[in-house]
Amino acid sequence: MRIKINISFILFLFISIYFSFWQNAIIIFFSVLLHELGHSIVAKFFNIKVLEIQLYPFGGIAYAENISKYGGKIELFVALAGPITSMLIAMSFYFFGKQ
Repeated sequence: MRIKINISFILFLFISIYFSFWQNAIIIFFSVLLHELGHSIVAKFFNIKVLEIQLYPFGGIAYAENISKYGGKIELFVALAGPITSMLIAMSFYFFGKQ
């Protein structure tokens, strides 16, 4: 599995650094990365081959083999893994972030 960062994401990072929003850009980068890794880790748990992850400024795509052949229940688990990861990230910022 490889992780590709889209050129628009790199431009977003540079613009964020220029306008002194680099901390927000880093948080967005790692949130998107962890979200997509959530999908990928659950897919690998079910022996689904993950080909690559592409990261964009406000989202990403985890490319995998055709998971519909594994059945709806496994597809649901893989699909929900990303949003659950994002919710865990949001809860950690809520409970442990600056107050």
